[in-house]
Amino acid sequence: MRIVHTLALISLLAIYGSAQSNFTGGVIAGGSLSQITGDEAFGYNKPSYLIGVKAGYKFKSRLNLEVEFLYNTKGSSRGRQYNYLPFWTIEFNYIEIPLLVGYKDWRDARGFYHLVFYGGLSFAKMLDNKITNPKYQPLLENKLNENEWSFILGATYNITKNLGITARYNRAITKVWVKDFPDVRFSNWMKNYQISLAAQYMF
Repeated sequence: MRIVHTLALISLLAIYGSAQSNFTGGVIAGGSLSQITGDEAFGYNKPSYLIGVKAGYKFKSRLNLEVEFLYNTKGSSRGRQYNYLPFWTIEFNYIEIPLLVGYKDWRDARGFYHLVFYGGLSFAKMLDNKITNPKYQPLLENKLNENEWSFILGATYNITKNLGITARYNRAITKVWVKDFPDVRFSNWMKNYQISLAAQYMF
């Protein structure tokens, strides 16, 4: 419930801020595909979602600055297409705060920019996790790094002044798990990777 209350509060602040001249506020929601390097599975096989609110500041130039407050799930899974291997999943649920710098392009006669290219850094705090990988379950549950730093690259296509579609690539800088024992049967470390597509509505 604390997450719901926090999101509601930030939503109200974002709406209030959007009423000011150079400030913007909005909501964002979409889907994602994730993987973890070092988990012995390959590909972006873990589907999930992200949802949250955002606020920004528009400079007089083509630059803008945005901060988001997201509930975001990352992880990996071994797909059921491998019939000779068991299905498993690793799921990490985060509260994530990206800070993004955007460059706007393609301004039309109505006075808004259709394209925004952006990049930035993000901090995420793990809320909980779900691990069904029988090999790594006892190791990961007790030795996870709950704090994650990552970088984000992406682009937004604004359909109207308020509604847009945004795609991004999120790659962790810090490792979510590092092996601290000598055993060649296990990976040395694990790191999150994610691609996502979301809709956003700016007030």
